Amino acid sequence: MKKIEISVGHNCNAACIFCYSALTNDKMNMSTEKIKSILRDYIYKGYKNITFTGGEPTIRKDIFSLIKYAKEIGYDFIELKTNLFMLSYLPFVKKLENCGLNSISFSVFGFGDETYFKITGVSKSYSYLTKALENLKDSRLSLTANILISVHSYKNILKITNFLLNHNINSFYFWYISTNELKENHGDLLPSFSLFKEELFSSIEILKSKNIKDIKVLHIPPCMLGEYAKYYFNERKEDITIIDLKSAFNIKNESFSDLIKLDKCNLCDKNNICAGLRKDYYEKFGDSEIVPSTSHKINLNASSND
Repeated sequence: MKKIEISVGHNCNAACIFCYSALTNDKMNMSTEKIKSILRDYIYKGYKNITFTGGEPTIRKDIFSLIKYAKEIGYDFIELKTNLFMLSYLPFVKKLENCGLNSISFSVFGFGDETYFKITGVSKSYSYLTKALENLKDSRLSLTANILISVHSYKNILKITNFLLNHNINSFYFWYISTNELKENHGDLLPSFSLFKEELFSSIEILKSKNIKDIKVLHIPPCMLGEYAKYYFNERKEDITIIDLKSAFNIKNESFSDLIKLDKCNLCDKNNICAGLRKDYYEKFGDSEIVPSTSHKINLNASSND
């Protein structure tokens, strides 16, 4: 499916420690007319799927009119990527529904007030999240939860999954975070896969038992996922055009410096679907967990003379 994502600005009502918008000094904000112009250009190019992202798009005063405009000119599917803070107000949720929004995508960083404050810098951010989810529980909007895996969440992946299951979430995406753009360490954010794989796999099993169809795992190579490799999602194979004030690029055509392929990846029968290993993960944990998935056994330690 062809899709555009418009970054409407870097302004946000939070300062999450692993968010690009929080880290950049460029607080660009796209004008209403510029966004409408982009929407017109891409509907003529055959795009019918639009996501508004940021920064935080819900703090824009024109967000309702932009969603309504996208619907009026022919977009079939309109999504909003948000931290949910503004959706803790029920009238705001109702207004989003009434202007034509189809879907909400949001991230979950951990469990509880203390964890959320460490990550967002906002004292009541976890309360905003939980209130928003209650407000969305009976809405007609499709909901995608992005569970971010870091040292702040890896012990509670299953707990977070069960919590979200009580709030009518349609799609569950498990994202291993990136630290490549961070200017500070922030307490060493990366957990090794061995520390959370049972939590992850148990969560997937729970979702399967609840008949959740849309389950994806991002940034963890399929060889590490074993029997759960079918849930691996390589977003870089999607037809997604990302647009901000300075650039527009299709994610399929980009080379990403934060990903690497190892020599032994060439032995893997999943190499063609895999985006690669995160460079920050390799630098911290090495490649011992990377064992090529093959249809026949290969002794990686054997010499050429064996």
